[in-house]
Amino acid sequence: MKQFLLFLLLSMSVAPELSAQFRQRVSLSFGGGVAFPTDPADFSDNWKTGYGIAGELEIPIFRGDIALMGAYRYNFFSFDETEFHDTFLSSGQQPQTITRIDAPDAVFRAATIGGKYYAFGGALYTRLDVGYFTLSRGIVSVVGPDTTTTTNFISKNGTLINLGAGISIPLSTILDGIIEASYYWAKSDQDERTGSTIFSGLGSREAERKNTFILNMRVVVRVKL
Repeated sequence: MKQFLLFLLLSMSVAPELSAQFRQRVSLSFGGGVAFPTDPADFSDNWKTGYGIAGELEIPIFRGDIALMGAYRYNFFSFDETEFHDTFLSSGQQPQTITRIDAPDAVFRAATIGGKYYAFGGALYTRLDVGYFTLSRGIVSVVGPDTTTTTNFISKNGTLINLGAGISIPLSTILDGIIEASYYWAKSDQDERTGSTIFSGLGSREAERKNTFILNMRVVVRVKL
């Protein structure tokens, strides 16, 4: 841990010298990491921690202290059948025997534009971007011995607001390594859920389902053009 902190401090100390011209160049970034669905409850409880990948174009302005950017993001979440099974039975809403659960993976896509503000010679930055997202989860079916209960999650779309911060570490004259955390607030007027009330009693509310929150932690490589 001490070695890692020393490495970060050293990187921040040399960053002002390396980044004066570094931050004034157009760049492309590519990265990936883990993604945590945090809300609504029927999303965070029943889909597993997933992964996310992203690509980004960055154009510096004002001597590189501020940058304009455009990004595309993709997140993937697997259905957590064990968690759903346990919660479903404990809710007491449905028959106590489940023969099979058929459920899709969740896919989240977004395109955004926004800006970054760099501090400490470019070693640290904050970001704010907005854009358009889609979230698809498909049809969840709970098959019992006598009946099948389904809920259809129609594709939901709307406005995305992304807040984040990162540490930028110069690796060479054309490369940066970045560690970034960001939080998506995906807001929609749509209720993506139709069909039966398979998720009633599992912690979901109307207002929650119109907003989706996802926490992303990722490692990025930035190439200066």
